[in-house]
Amino acid sequence: TFTRRAMLTLTRCGWYTMSVFCNLSYNLSKNVFNSDDIRRCYKEIHENHNLPSSQAKEVIIELESHTGIFLQTGYNSYEFSHKSLQEYLTARYLIALPTIPNISILNKLPNETAIITGLSSKPSYYFEYLNLNFKRFDEKSWNVFLPRLVEEKPDFDPSPKIVIFFFKRIWSENSPIFKTTFLKLLEITNLKVALKAFFTIYKIDKKFDEYLYFMQKKIDLEEFGNSFPTQVHLKIDLYKKIKNYI
Repeated sequence: TFTRRAMLTLTRCGWYTMSVFCNLSYNLSKNVFNSDDIRRCYKEIHENHNLPSSQAKEVIIELESHTGIFLQTGYNSYEFSHKSLQEYLTARYLIALPTIPNISILNKLPNETAIITGLSSKPSYYFEYLNLNFKRFDEKSWNVFLPRLVEEKPDFDPSPKIVIFFFKRIWSENSPIFKTTFLKLLEITNLKVALKAFFTIYKIDKKFDEYLYFMQKKIDLEEFGNSFPTQVHLKIDLYKKIKNYI
């Protein structure tokens, strides 16, 4: 993916240089910026890297030398060379924050939210957060976030929270995108580790018409973290498609 290529490009930068890029990409609501914008970003982060505030000019020169990250498009005018690169830098800025960003921020940045989820060592944390704030992440954002998540191919942690998120949304939402995304992720990623975790704590309780009802097993759930819903519903046709991954 472009995100992985961006990571390779940025490893050639100094860490403080990349911090400027990340800060710049997050704080600008536009693609085009100037040296004053860079100075403001440098002022915000220079103390974290033990750099004197007077070196802002040198930083601008260094940033300009990193051909391929952004381009000079006119006198004192720059822009990122690719929109996906700016998205990645914004995601790097957000994932470095001490807590998951407010849902109002993520809702405005669905591409970046998918990248954050892909970069995280615990994607389940983000799915749990999105589940709790589902109604505040609007339909347009879901329609961007989910296809981008497929593109990013996250390395999923073995948590049932991810599967519960998808099962709950497939059950409650009319949009087919949740089912499509879930099946695609099962096919191309290691999502089956989360699916196996789900079936570690749930068992089929009963069948009603075209649905299966899953109930929690009587086991110790401490290793899986927070509490889970007592019952989860799933269409029989979907269960038939996923049971080979269990």
